[in-house]
Amino acid sequence: MSSASIKRLAREQRDFLVGNKRNCEVFASPLEENIFEWHFTILGPSTEPHYKDGIYHGVLQFQRDYPLSPPAVLFLTPNGRFEINTKICTTISSFHPELWRPSYSLQFVLQSLRLFMGQEEEVGVGAIHRTNVTKEKKKMFAEESWQYVCPVCGPIQHLYENEMKPFPPSSEELKDVPLKLPESDKKEVETENSENINNNEEEKEDVTQNSEPQETILQTEEPRQTDENEKEEELIPETENIPDIDDNNNNNLENENNDMEPKNETIEVPPVACLVFNTTYGGEIRVTVTQIDKAIKYCLYVLVGVMLLHVVT
Repeated sequence: MSSASIKRLAREQRDFLVGNKRNCEVFASPLEENIFEWHFTILGPSTEPHYKDGIYHGVLQFQRDYPLSPPAVLFLTPNGRFEINTKICTTISSFHPELWRPSYSLQFVLQSLRLFMGQEEEVGVGAIHRTNVTKEKKKMFAEESWQYVCPVCGPIQHLYENEMKPFPPSSEELKDVPLKLPESDKKEVETENSENINNNEEEKEDVTQNSEPQETILQTEEPRQTDENEKEEELIPETENIPDIDDNNNNNLENENNDMEPKNETIEVPPVACLVFNTTYGGEIRVTVTQIDKAIKYCLYVLVGVMLLHVVT
């Protein structure tokens, strides 16, 4: 089936390069190394003032059984209507093969995409809810879209001047184009967007509450009426923790008297030895020694001395 797909894509490429179908509103061409991936360029829908001045670039990805299956559609240019680098849900994309017809040409697909872009109430997967992006922001995206440079195709403004601007607007009428998404897709996306919106609003409320100055309220205590008994209690100081002065004086006097009284303490007196020696001249020598061993030594010294005196005399 891939050979049939290649033949169909080659014919589609020929329609964009030659023939009466070329116009200034849409253009697409395959990659040199992969015919199943194309880059497209479309002008913004003229029905919406915030898109009509823009030019938008994106990617078409084909399956091997094309044209039996629809292509996947991705936008590369920021636009405020669809997310970039994300497969989007449209009536002519891979999200709804039940709405696809093999007879749809790529010229027809891109023109249908322009119309679908202008229908902001149709919100599917990959779409941005219109309340999330302001119209001023979308107009800014439209003005900046002419400065977009594709890494494959180059500057978009040059591509428009060479491949789209020389040709007239499309005269093809889009008949039987399914531009309404199934209700199931809308409900799923709306619930997701509503949850995101609620979360954003809650975050904003938290920020505003934190940023507002908080009023400080000083609470003053009302004067309390006191009874006469309470007043008397307030005048009487608490005496629990105050030491008694008389008791302290008495204790100090007792301590002084105790210090003055004689204390019965036992003092150990070392033994005293007293030696008396008579000299030849009628005198005597008294020697007192407090220790016995020293007394013995002194005795020996005295005896020696006496002996020496006898020898000398």
